[in-house]
Amino acid sequence: MVQKYELLSELLPLLEQYEAETTMKEPSLMSFSTWLNRQLSYPTHGASGGNDKEAVADESSETILTMLISYLNRYAKHYSKKALEDTPLSTIDEFTFLATLSYQESLTKTELIQAHLLEITSGIEIIKRLTKSGLLASFSDPNDRRSKRVKLTPKGREVFKDVMEKMDEVAHILAGDLSASERDQLLPLLYKLNDFHSVIHRQDRKTDLEEIREKYLPKEEANG
Repeated sequence: MVQKYELLSELLPLLEQYEAETTMKEPSLMSFSTWLNRQLSYPTHGASGGNDKEAVADESSETILTMLISYLNRYAKHYSKKALEDTPLSTIDEFTFLATLSYQESLTKTELIQAHLLEITSGIEIIKRLTKSGLLASFSDPNDRRSKRVKLTPKGREVFKDVMEKMDEVAHILAGDLSASERDQLLPLLYKLNDFHSVIHRQDRKTDLEEIREKYLPKEEANG
């Protein structure tokens, strides 16, 4: 009988700590779960070389989420750089351009760039590099002579096929030691977050942050 409530005796001090720290007017089980997960799952080493739990103890969950997403992006770039060594490609953006065109007969330059959430100038430079390397070919859009379309060349398809195996390895490494069940839990959350931001990117890309926050975030979250 004592063992039955041993976990509860460990949980109650944490619940008391949560209630003392939270600024929410009406704490919820979901917010407590998020707080508890944060308390128990900090990595022991971080980019600063110190203890992450101490360094970010006063940060909001939103700030920590942003930090961790930023770290994952850096890890992805690091692994991708290794995978692209000794290939005609030099960046992950070049690879994703080829990947998109591998299942599209062709796209306008603008469509291809926007599909990757890049600025036009940056995207054009990538297209120029891939074209110069003989991986892409551009041609006039038959429906709009002012617009240029791009497609993979035979060489581009061959390079993409060769590099794909290495990038699959990158994806495997980046997923880390998450179990299949953990990946199944994480993916819907990432899809939800991506869907949220894709709407803003399409409709309010040039809107200032205050307006975006007011328009898209519920007041209880914006003030929480």
